[in-house]
Amino acid sequence: MCHFITATLPKTADHAALDAVARKFGRQFQPLTSPAVTAQLPSGLAYFLTTLAHCDCGTALGSARQAETRAPDWSAEETKLQKKGWSPAKVARALAQRQDKVALKQEASEKADHAQAASLEAFVSGVLRSGLTPELGLLLHSYRGPLDEEFSILRQAQVAPDARLAEVLPSAEEDVLYLFRAGT
Repeated sequence: MCHFITATLPKTADHAALDAVARKFGRQFQPLTSPAVTAQLPSGLAYFLTTLAHCDCGTALGSARQAETRAPDWSAEETKLQKKGWSPAKVARALAQRQDKVALKQEASEKADHAQAASLEAFVSGVLRSGLTPELGLLLHSYRGPLDEEFSILRQAQVAPDARLAEVLPSAEEDVLYLFRAGT
């Protein structure tokens, strides 16, 4: 399973010029054929793959929601260690060591997420400021198979031109089409 960020652009936009803009930000607009997904898109939109890499696993898009699911259950850990017959002091020491280790990993992860988020924000802003399109849609999905697999877009979410991308992007939900509009 891999996450991929796909995009929508108006069919009438200059896709080649927008691809050149996207590549300045380490992304692309490669046309993507997925009949099941394109049938769910609003009319007038074309569908694209944005990654230049193998996949978008670990992306900043939706990262706040993904971090919530990875949080350790310290209460369960404590119960498990107690069932092993560990003394309260040994349990406390082990949990403190594990919590310190998780905190260090989380700090490193947050720094990497911040850099990725800044890159994704720059991509969205750069595409919209290019003057080549009034709208950019982003869709995050965890693929279990090929990029043309069927899945349902849960809904569309309009993002205001003055929205803070640093807040919107990490809180994005999978399978929701986020439509970003250029400012006026």
